[in-house]
Amino acid sequence: MGYSESAILNETVTRQMEIAGKEEHMRSNKFTPYLSFIGFSLAILTLSVHISFKLGIEKGLDEGSLMLLSVANAVLLVYSLAMGSICCT
Repeated sequence: MGYSESAILNETVTRQMEIAGKEEHMRSNKFTPYLSFIGFSLAILTLSVHISFKLGIEKGLDEGSLMLLSVANAVLLVYSLAMGSICCT
């Protein structure tokens, strides 16, 4: 019932070639990590809105502007969290 050494070697070489082919496909010029670009953009946008909100509190902006920045910050945090869960699974 056991495999011969040559059969095991052939299977191992075949699997390594499949893995190498997948890695080569990811390194090719055709592969573009769109989800990573979107995720990094969301993270940067979220941080900039958060910093704007903190600076707005220090400078004493009117309540309407602070409310809009707060809502935008909360929405972007939710989208960033969702993007992180999509990219990490």
